[in-house]
Amino acid sequence: MSLYFDEVIISAEVGINKPDPKIYSLALDKIKSNPEESIFIDDLEKNLEPAKKLGIATILYENPKQLEKNLSVYL
Repeated sequence: MSLYFDEVIISAEVGINKPDPKIYSLALDKIKSNPEESIFIDDLEKNLEPAKKLGIATILYENPKQLEKNLSVYL
């Protein structure tokens, strides 16, 4: 994943579970980014909602081909 992303934050490693809004703020702080410059990808819609509320673009993961297509909009 590091080929495509500057940082990967895994909720189990940081001790904050999705969809707790704190994890999205932590991620933004870690990458020193604004919500408008970030993308959150997850396979559960309920985990996307808090990110959307913060202004982060979201992608619902379904399969690799779909993800590549959705990411191409931002790259």
